[in-house]
Amino acid sequence: MRGSRIPGLILAGILVISIAAPAAADSRTPLAGHTPDFVRHGHRLGEADPAQTMDVTLWLQPQAGLDALAAAVTDPSSPQFDKFLSPEQVTDQFAPSPATYRQVESYLRAQGLHVTDEAANRMYIAASGTAAQVESAFAVSLGQYQVGGQTVVANDGDPSLPAALAGAVAAVGGLDGAAAAHPNVQPRDSNHPAPHQDALCDGVAPSGTPGYVPCPYTPQTLAAATGLGHVGASGAQQTIAIVDAYGSPTLVPDLGAFDATFGLQGARLRQVGRTTTSNDPNAGVLGWQVETTLDVEWAHAFAPAAPIDLYVAPNANDGPLFRAVDQIVATRAAHLISLSWDDYEAALPTAELHALNEIFAAAAVEGIGVAVAAGDCGDESSAFCGAGVTTVDFPASSPWVTAVGGVSLLPGKPVTPWGSSICVQTQVVDEGLPACPASIFEYGGGGGISSTFAAPIWQAGKTARSLPDISLDADPYTGAWVAFHGQYGAVGGTSLAAPTFTGVMALADQVARRPHGLATPWLYLRGGGAIHDVLARTDSARFAESSGNVDLIGFGSDQGLTAGPGWDDATGLGFPDGAQLINAIK
Repeated sequence: MRGSRIPGLILAGILVISIAAPAAADSRTPLAGHTPDFVRHGHRLGEADPAQTMDVTLWLQPQAGLDALAAAVTDPSSPQFDKFLSPEQVTDQFAPSPATYRQVESYLRAQGLHVTDEAANRMYIAASGTAAQVESAFAVSLGQYQVGGQTVVANDGDPSLPAALAGAVAAVGGLDGAAAAHPNVQPRDSNHPAPHQDALCDGVAPSGTPGYVPCPYTPQTLAAATGLGHVGASGAQQTIAIVDAYGSPTLVPDLGAFDATFGLQGARLRQVGRTTTSNDPNAGVLGWQVETTLDVEWAHAFAPAAPIDLYVAPNANDGPLFRAVDQIVATRAAHLISLSWDDYEAALPTAELHALNEIFAAAAVEGIGVAVAAGDCGDESSAFCGAGVTTVDFPASSPWVTAVGGVSLLPGKPVTPWGSSICVQTQVVDEGLPACPASIFEYGGGGGISSTFAAPIWQAGKTARSLPDISLDADPYTGAWVAFHGQYGAVGGTSLAAPTFTGVMALADQVARRPHGLATPWLYLRGGGAIHDVLARTDSARFAESSGNVDLIGFGSDQGLTAGPGWDDATGLGFPDGAQLINAIK
């Protein structure tokens, strides 16, 4: 379920700047890299309503050295490897001074804006006001634009600030009304009100028939397929944080039903932020509800004893989502974070990309491992499910996160890259399907080369950040059960791969008796034989829709991405054997 194009958000944090007296009103400095790409070639409908309420987030400039330290603590050849700082140390060494922070706040209030959120680590300031107040505060004009079938408000050019303040601000988020995240969850055509596990597959017709798409995985069968059948750990005392938008009003009963159906111990779930909704038909609230439920249920399924903290943003705009991530990092509320949403890197202004990346650099310095879904549309060039241009997704493209891609796990078959194609049939065929006139690419694991970020040290031989890093089951046709709104459905997407990988790392941290922090250097340098190389293979199976139609599903052909020996842009390093990986990196 993919939302409309909604670019990314902003963060950055920290730079010690001495700001003297306020500059003269006419002494302003432009903040480059803020103009959305669609403004340059999009359809402008007119001026923004000056009375419209807007929410903005100012991500403050970090002091020099944060990225260098992030590189050192994640480089096994560095004497600083694995020597993490506390959140307080990060704030003391890299945050802007309290005086600088107060001066930026004072400026916003003087412009009539209301400060709505302050960062514990002084990484951001959030504020709200009318469009007219925002235009005045940042000396920028706002227009209405037609973007992807929606009307959004966006800045016509780069904003500016008084010269004495401009150096303290890395980026201003919220000016681009199209900037919002989309979840990476893909439901399969199946909903069953089955109260017992044994009855679930009865509704998957024709269940168990050779040549048909299999019954979805349960926690036990997917754990076994991922090599976790006898790992001897449960994730005890390893807190996992999940960030999603809107939440789900039925999450608690759904999670209880999931646990009861599959014989899991009760989850220790804490929600931070209220469950919300939206009357905007373009908000994709239902997709976020499925996303939230999937993330919690499957992180819990792989690490059943790990406490889960769910941070719920009030909407899918970049500001609230990334502020929630920063909230976790500011206090190290968890040492594992799972994110199943993203936006197209090519759609995000460069200032925002670099500013947001700093929150993940801070996470790496603190020893927090962040896993991010790599996307569900291959290289995103498909107009059906992607951006219509080749790009990777952010924050998966950050060098300070683990980008989790997707594979297809047909039982008894070799693992294939996740790339689903479908040939829709119009009637049930008892003996064989007629030849497909044309197969249509539906979805596939995300990957590619970043156009913004350099390659980290563990991606030897590459000049730019390349993703994914590793891949787990993500194909909805080889997907997993989710209890949602009182029913059971089969889902996939890298939204399944990210929380299950996070569950694997919770087990690894428990076995090692310490947090690994960023997982990627461990994967590249110590994964070895514990990660199975996924080669280019294709397969097919029939799928019986609830409507009675029978489709032919193709496996293994991703959009614009190709698997091969070693690292590849379709599956990264490959598919892990969970128990072997845990032992290899302990």
